[in-house]
Parts: sequence; C-alpha cells; structure tokens
Amino acid sequence: MWHDQYIIVGDLFKEFAERNELVLTRSNFYSKLETERISLEHIELWVGQGITVGEVERIILTTNNPLDAFTIHLPQDMPKAMSERTHKHRAQNVLVSTAKKISDLEYELQLHLDEANEFLADHMSGQHVQGMALVEASRQAFLSVTEQFFLTESDKKFYFVINSLAINYQAFLFPLQTQLNYRIIKQAIKANRLDFTVEIDLKQNDKVCAVSNISFSAFEYQSISMKESRAAAGAVNYLLGQQGFSQNLDSVA
Repeated sequence: MWHDQYIIVGDLFKEFAERNELVLTRSNFYSKLETERISLEHIELWVGQGITVGEVERIILTTNNPLDAFTIHLPQDMPKAMSERTHKHRAQNVLVSTAKKISDLEYELQLHLDEANEFLADHMSGQHVQGMALVEASRQAFLSVTEQFFLTESDKKFYFVINSLAINYQAFLFPLQTQLNYRIIKQAIKANRLDFTVEIDLKQNDKVCAVSNISFSAFEYQSISMKESRAAAGAVNYLLGQQGFSQNLDSVA
C-alpha cells in the first residue's frame, strides 16, 4: 500500500526508516517501486540525508515508473561547500553547504550527510546522527565561512588552529534537513592573522539540537609553519632523550 508522502534517506539510516513508517531507505524505495504498483495519482517525496534528488529520480526511472507521479521536495537548497574551503580531499567527507551571509556577524549553512562520509561509514547506532559528525560539521562550518567571506581576496595561504571547541548536545538530531546558524561573537583581523570566537546552532524542525562554541585562529602559512616545525623537532628530540624540554603544541584545525 502506498501513502501520499514519504521521506527518503540513505541506506545508512536503516533503523530510522524501520521505526518510522513514512520513512524509506534508498533500497526500500527501490524495492517498493519494483514490487508494488503505484496506487495513488500523486505522491510527495521529501529528500532526507544520505541521498540526492538525482538518485531518487534515477530509482524511479530505473524501475520504469513515471516521474510525474511524484513531486520531489529538496529542503536543502544550498549546494555542498567546496572541498578546498572545508579542507577535505574527498567530496563525500564534506558535511556542510556553502554559506549564506545574513549579516556581517551571522551566516547560515545546511548539513549535508553522505553515506560514505568518514564519520558515518563505520559508526551508526540508533536512529540519530552521531555526535562526532556534528562536531566535524561545526569545524567545517568555521573553515568554510572564513575561507568564503574573509580570505577570498587574499593571495596568501592560511593555516587554521583551534584554540578551544565545546559542543552542548540538547536533543537528538535525525537524518533530516538541518540548518547551521553561525554567529561571530568576537573577531580580530590583521593582515597575517585572524582570530574568531563563534557560536553555531545546529537546528532541526525549529529546535536547537546542539550548540558549538569555537575559538580559532588563522595564521599566514609561512609563520605558523615555522612554529610547527620547531615544535615537531622539540617533540622528537624530547622523546629520543636528546633534549630535556617539552613544548605545548597548538591543536591544529
């Protein structure tokens, strides 16, 4: 039996689909189209996390069903951020959209979960999205906003350092549309260094599910690279007993 609307998610979110009748995984949707004749004139599909509109359309066409029997809604209308701006090598590991500027201190992004993402591929339990994926999404959000709005006119290469990061989980977040509201609390910008303190709300269905508070700096690459090299040499020498000193290492973004 067909209902008049469904949410479609990636196969990774199998338990979420199994426990909610109107949620189908990619495989469930494919199987349903192959084995059940469409009994309604019109069905609405909402694209959740782990699958794209293009993939939903291909499943419909591959099973020889008409596209015009469905209306496909994509709540996430902001394209995925570029790998370079999130400092990831593989597109599947990018977790956020490009950012939209709301004001000089406020930006908006959307969560993009890929089934092959490094934070999801080998750890999924229960119906909710794992907390470490939200930490990584917050990290990518500050990288992307800074690269997109504060460093685009610079011809220098910058190196990011996290000074502190805390996240407060307030509610379960599920594989549905999720918005990141990014606020700059404090900033200090110089030619070769940028310092920010930001707060990021991860919001779903008008409810804040997690809040990240992050303090970070972006240094001109040449200056921080020299500092990192000295710190690395000190760590090696200390371990090998060649010198009796230790040096605090910055946490690298």
